Amino acid sequence: MPKKSDRVDNSDWKNSSPKTGTGETWRQWAMANPNRKANAKKALAETDPNSPDFVATTTNTRSGTKARDAQVGKWQKARPVTGKGGAKSDAEKEKKRQKMIQWAQWNPNKRSNAQRALKKSK
Repeated sequence: MPKKSDRVDNSDWKNSSPKTGTGETWRQWAMANPNRKANAKKALAETDPNSPDFVATTTNTRSGTKARDAQVGKWQKARPVTGKGGAKSDAEKEKKRQKMIQWAQWNPNKRSNAQRALKKSK
């Protein structure tokens, strides 16, 4: 589990979020997060069964198998509806935001994504 000292203030990075752009623009912005490695270490600790910070993983399937593809497909279909419109107040917007965050926590590929963040070779 990363220490508090591993994380830095990333408010400048958050404020630099692109207003529009391609997927590559968003990818480059996300990879510039100064807390990216700390977040990845936290995800690895939460998914390592030998870690004291272990949180049960969302899938027992292996990466690159049909079972994993099916699990990811099921997860993707459960994505909450978001976007412009629908929310009339700030409270409703925050509720939709939290719903999306909760959904993202159950990504079956979360551990492998974290490993790629730590090891550029993957």
